Amino acid sequence: MYKELDKLFPMLKLPVQEHFPEIRDSHLEIQLLKNPEILDDINNFKKVFSKNGKESFIKSKYKFIDTLSDFIINSKFYEYFNNDYKMEFNAPKKNKNHVVHFSTTNNIDDFYYIHVDIKSGNYNAFKYVANNYKESYDSANDSFTSDLLKTNSFEELFQVSIDRSGIILTDNEKEVFEIIKKSKPIRQVVMGKLNSKKSTDVLWRMITDFEKKFLNIINKYDISEDLITKIVQSQDEFTFAIPKSKFIDVSNFNNTFYKDLMEELSSLPVRVERYSFEIIKEIKSSSKFDSKLYHVETIYDIHNNVLFEKLCGVPKKIYIPMFRKYILKEPLQDTDLYSQDDGNIYKLVVL
Repeated sequence: MYKELDKLFPMLKLPVQEHFPEIRDSHLEIQLLKNPEILDDINNFKKVFSKNGKESFIKSKYKFIDTLSDFIINSKFYEYFNNDYKMEFNAPKKNKNHVVHFSTTNNIDDFYYIHVDIKSGNYNAFKYVANNYKESYDSANDSFTSDLLKTNSFEELFQVSIDRSGIILTDNEKEVFEIIKKSKPIRQVVMGKLNSKKSTDVLWRMITDFEKKFLNIINKYDISEDLITKIVQSQDEFTFAIPKSKFIDVSNFNNTFYKDLMEELSSLPVRVERYSFEIIKEIKSSSKFDSKLYHVETIYDIHNNVLFEKLCGVPKKIYIPMFRKYILKEPLQDTDLYSQDDGNIYKLVVL
């Protein structure tokens, strides 16, 4: 069960090995505290997986994946996208893995951060093409294009693919499908294989659209573009670092700049977070790891309320004890201190 759970919900970073199950269960407990929004999905997965059994669950999963793939591949949209869509936008490859090294006079806690990622990147890349290039192919007679543009999420499109196929799902299959259609890895597996290079090209076009709107706000506040640092994490995720010195205080940043930015971005399918850093200088690790500074990110809502805090820069091997100590503010448990790597079991010693 844990291996399938890890495939569908990789953000949990589960240790799927059968060794030390109490460590695995403790890890899952901590991860669910960190990701409370998926608690119901995890509990539902456990119930459905146990009810259907491993073989039946996996068989149903691949049945749904094949149905969605056929739905897309057999469309006029995909024929155009795969064969005729021209990759004209050259993504700045030198920035793809760009890491910012702040000087001693510009520490990471001297900035506000605007983190942006494109919602359901592959899905919205397809919608972008269908919206902007529908005159380039016979879109008016393509049911997939019509269905795609009517949907508001990948889940809805997935549901349409099942409806269009004429497949009659059993009650058990319906329960499995409700889990599968919400899985980000399933979307990435299906749509990521459909000419991923062209999808990446579209995502960079969308990022360019965002940057234009972002720079409109920067110029409105008379902030020099040279002071803005862009950190690119992936093809559909990036962060802007803005000096705190350009704002009177955090309230000024939240209630004016950020509010204007969100209004400017309202038409784009992007998820935006803003956060700041608090340096934790007293954290040190055992001799197994390099001593370093780790950080707590504080995430705010539009009203300047703290939504949640999360750790940044903490290695996977020591994430659980650091999360319990600095986020949950609870005493460490013995099972928090164990980790597995290269076939060895390690116990963390916090100095």
